[in-house]
Formats: sequence, C-alpha cells, structure tokens
Amino acid sequence: TIHFCVEFLSFFCTTHQMAESNSCKDIFPTSHVSYQDFNAKNDTEVHLGTIVRRLCNSDKRSREWAFETLPEAMNQSFGEFALAESCLCSHPVYHFKGIGTENVSMSFDFQNWPHALHRQPEKIKQEIQLLFQIWRSLFYFLYLTDEQDTQDKFIDTMCKMEEKVLFLRDSGVSIMWTFAAWYYLSIKWAELDQWRLDKYLYFARKLFESTVRRHPSSFVIELLKNFYTYPEHTALGMHIIDVFLEGSILYPAIPSDKFHELFTGLFCENHVALNHKPFQKRVKKWIIEPIVGNKVVTTDILSALPLILETIRHRIGVANTSSHLRRVLYEYYQSLDSYVRNE
Repeated sequence: TIHFCVEFLSFFCTTHQMAESNSCKDIFPTSHVSYQDFNAKNDTEVHLGTIVRRLCNSDKRSREWAFETLPEAMNQSFGEFALAESCLCSHPVYHFKGIGTENVSMSFDFQNWPHALHRQPEKIKQEIQLLFQIWRSLFYFLYLTDEQDTQDKFIDTMCKMEEKVLFLRDSGVSIMWTFAAWYYLSIKWAELDQWRLDKYLYFARKLFESTVRRHPSSFVIELLKNFYTYPEHTALGMHIIDVFLEGSILYPAIPSDKFHELFTGLFCENHVALNHKPFQKRVKKWIIEPIVGNKVVTTDILSALPLILETIRHRIGVANTSSHLRRVLYEYYQSLDSYVRNE
C-alpha cells in the first residue's frame, strides 16, 4: 500500500518539464502499468491516448487540433465507464455503484483519497486515473497557451466540458472529473509563475462557477474544505473566498438554499476556517460587506440570509463551540442581522 501511494502521488505530482518535445513522455511514464493496459484495450482508447499526448505537443497547431478533437474521443471512451452507472452522494464518503453489484466508496479528502483509490476494483481505478491524465495534459496545454482571448476561450470550454461530453453528465464520472480538476489545480498552484498566474486565477474562478452549479452542496463542501484544512492549499482557499459571492450570483444565480448550505458549510461550521484570521477577514471583505453594503440585489442570495442567520445562531449555541469561534460567528451574525432588520 505504501509503495502504491508513493508511486501514485509521484505520478500526479511530478513537476512539468517545459523543454520542447513532441510528446508528454514525462507526463505519461512508459512504466505506468495502468496506462499501458489502457492503451492496449482497443483502437478507440488508443485514439484518446494519442489525443491526450498531443495536448502537450510543442507544435501549437497540433495542440489545438487535439483540444478540438478531445470531446469526441472522450464521448467514445467514457461510454463503457463503470463510474457512469451511479453515484450516491452520502456525506462525507461517496458510494459508486461499481461493476455488477459491487459498490465502492471514495473519500474526497486530499490526503486520504489515494488510499481509497488503491482499494477500488481495477476498472474503476483505471477510469479515475484516466480522468487525471486528461486533466494533467489540459493543464500543460493551458500552460503553453499565452494569447489572452484564446486562453479564455479554452478555459471556458474546459470548465463546461459536460456540454460537449455527454458522459460527463453522469454523476460518478462528473464528480470524479471535477475532483480531478481541483486536485490537480491544488498541486500546480504553488508552482505558478507571475506571468501565468492570471490565467489560472481565471481558471479557478470559472471552475468554481461550474462546480457550484453542477454538483450537490455536500460534495462541493467536502471538496472545497480541503483548501481550508491543509496549510499548503490555503492560498487557493483565499481565492475561492474572493470569487465565492460573485461566482454564486453570476447568472443563473445558485438557489437560496444552496447558497445557505455552501456559505455555512464552508465558513461557519468549519473550525479551521473560523480559526484562521486571514480567512475571517476575507469572508468579511468579499462576502459579508458587499451584501450589507447593498451591492447585492440577487433575490436568491438575499433570501438565504434568514436561513444563514438561523444556522449561525444555532452554531453559537452549541456547547462545544469555543469562545473564540463564538466571537467570530457573532461578528458575522451582527453584520447580517443588522442588514436584514433594516430591509
């Protein structure tokens, strides 16, 4: 198990070598058994593997051809995915209906999930690894794309891939596809240079907008909590707070009950986020202050405030809530309650 986890994390976390080359051999080690097996299955899957490699090609035309061709190849390959059968969203562990009657469970904690993957049937494991391989090449592809208009168009397509790939609308594939995107973004975030940071800030914003609209609140909370739990991911957690309100309001706005669940689940019931002063300041500046400052007119968001206040009031009254957390929650409560009373 230890050997697998080291090998698996090494496979996903190896820093990209940006030297000019005609393939992504550094991204897909030839010794990686599951990738070899995947390539050997049939012509359709070999075709997808070729396209995924070409996303990393040094030739711009070849990369862009691969990007345009990718959705069709994904549709062909994903049709036989066991992940596509079903996914029961049972917080905090997700249960996939696997091959036949076999059920498999998956944790979305960034530190625990590689161990959970190791316990899955081989077919499920290979499907999940393939989703990561695609995202890894997409990140490399985006890294090499520097024209502003072009890169924004590509990012929009990447974050709405389900519009072109039918099987990304299936719950199991969709959830693992989104998880792979955030997990890989978390790995690469600390490695970004100042010249490419803006494009990935935009990518994180669009990925957030897509995630909160496509998935149930329980999954979104479980996924995004990683950015408030582990110190190495807090920089990206800050950016999520920055875009949380705007991303929720952007047409179509998320429903009021979902805004309530996401806000309280991430920022009012998460002890780590409540104990971290930079997070507290960010929540006040980018979420609470725009609301109480009458900068938000979206009915779905404003109608969630009474529910948010009720949840905060309940959390303050819970016996095991520390005095420090009570003070933080009370500050949130006072600001929002004063606004609601004056409306």
